[in-house]
Amino acid sequence: MDAGVDARPPQLQAANLSAAPDGDPPPSSSPDSPLEIDHMPVDGMDMNFNEDEPITVAVLQEPEESAVESYTVMFIPEAEDTIDEPALKIIRTEDVADADVGRRESLGRRPSSRVKHLRELGLHVNTTEAELPPGVVDVPPEEILPEIEWVPESYEHTAKVLVEKFNAVFLESGDENAVTQYAGHLIAKDHMDSNFYVCDIGCVFRLYQAWREALPRVRPFYAVKCMPDRGLVSTLAALGAGFDCATAHEIELAMQCGAGANRIIFAHPQKMPREIKAARAKGAHLTTFDTATELRKIAQHDPDAKLVLRIRADDPSAKCQLGNKYGAEEHDWEQLFATAARNGQKVVGVSFHVGSNAADTNAYARAVQQADKAFKMAAAHGFGSSMKLLDIGGGFQAKFREDGSVDMSWAEVVRDAIDEWFPPERGVKIIAEPGRFFAEAPFAIATTVYGRRVRKLPSGGQAMDYWITDGIYGSMNCLLYDHADLKPAVLKNPLEDIVKSPSGDVRPAQPVATRALYPTTLFGPTCDGADKVVEGMMMPELNEGDWVLFFKFGAYTLAGAVNFNGFQVDQDAMHVHYIFSLEPGETPQGVAAGDEV
Repeated sequence: MDAGVDARPPQLQAANLSAAPDGDPPPSSSPDSPLEIDHMPVDGMDMNFNEDEPITVAVLQEPEESAVESYTVMFIPEAEDTIDEPALKIIRTEDVADADVGRRESLGRRPSSRVKHLRELGLHVNTTEAELPPGVVDVPPEEILPEIEWVPESYEHTAKVLVEKFNAVFLESGDENAVTQYAGHLIAKDHMDSNFYVCDIGCVFRLYQAWREALPRVRPFYAVKCMPDRGLVSTLAALGAGFDCATAHEIELAMQCGAGANRIIFAHPQKMPREIKAARAKGAHLTTFDTATELRKIAQHDPDAKLVLRIRADDPSAKCQLGNKYGAEEHDWEQLFATAARNGQKVVGVSFHVGSNAADTNAYARAVQQADKAFKMAAAHGFGSSMKLLDIGGGFQAKFREDGSVDMSWAEVVRDAIDEWFPPERGVKIIAEPGRFFAEAPFAIATTVYGRRVRKLPSGGQAMDYWITDGIYGSMNCLLYDHADLKPAVLKNPLEDIVKSPSGDVRPAQPVATRALYPTTLFGPTCDGADKVVEGMMMPELNEGDWVLFFKFGAYTLAGAVNFNGFQVDQDAMHVHYIFSLEPGETPQGVAAGDEV
């Protein structure tokens, strides 16, 4: 760790418990041989300790061989007190690779399997010397779509570059319990009092690998609109993804994060003239259309555009229907191809989108068959040799098995339809526009409780109202526009983890799990009475300073936040803390829902 930076929790700092050099655990790590200190003040609390009666401190868990930080500390005036929360395991590359491995080998100890794994991945690097994997390169702009080889063997190299770039922390597991513990670690360390996100880059890696293995012919073009986070976009760019952009701003973001212009599709069928001109200036010429007026507009502002006809192909069961706004009806295709031919424009492919949160995978099979009809009609208008791209849009679900691994069984229907109607020998490149698939599961948001009210019910019971630091005008806009079903999790205030009981004993604060449940309403911070996050949900009693977390929270959340009531939203300045989980952990909620327009 950096010299002069005290990364211990506040309780350890206040107690002046210091780790031995090179990350060794505190001198005593057993309840049988406790440490004794004279006094341990807690911020904002007068503990009234007797200086002549030292407090007994037990370090219940010393660091595992693979962990740089792995400890749980409690204060025990009574020997029978216990704690059942597992220790947080933080694995930092520079400490593990340089300090821990070297120290163990110098002492003749055998490195742990996890440490050896990290060292074999070569995760201690100098970022100034690191480069992206050799397979991730752009090709000359005359190509409709760049060929980028998927090289799983380069994942380790890509991981180390991204971890260093975004100051990510390695965690052994990416399950909700581990993320909650890490959030508590951040809150205690930095005394946080406002929203922040946690993004698991390791989860993004696993999702990308699962996609490429299940749909090897379909290259993902991430829908930037879903979550325009630089860490996520940079990760996908480094892995070889392309990008579905709807504005010049999104194009600029993708390029800043490592994508060339020929890894971008400007997938908005109705663009403003200034957006077309801006995209042209950046070299992003691949774009969609679905009307004759759009063709004329593109011809005027980007005569070099490579055009993709978006056809209507709905999934009636999709949660968000898109065909009422975008997609040319079959009876209009003939006119559109004829108009493009008269204008001297180049049509290179067909796209469709079955709808957001699509439930019927057979909708893709039907849409692919429709796209084949459009290809044949395009050939009749002289575009046969240029038709080399099929874009199957979004609407995909990221499903997870109980062990946390990605379940791609749904991909079989899509894969079979593509192979039937667009076999490899046809020479058509296939892309898709997954947004939620990559954005939802890796993100969690932490919000803090800053107000509470007890409401008496006519039945004689009580309900609880709380105010949290995000609402429907912020990231929780997903309740209105994305039909989100939020399931909050609670975290007691890590800054008040030690309390003094009425009897004078010092013991851990009451775990949230043991608190009484009440019908609960969570309000957002604005003055709008409609700014409610949940209403009537049974939740444990909370106090000011406690935290409420929401998992699988990356899709259409921060991207739709607005400035209202003086609460400023700056997507680029939002606090996002990055982790890289080495294992997925169990996934009790199972599904990361649908996709985007």
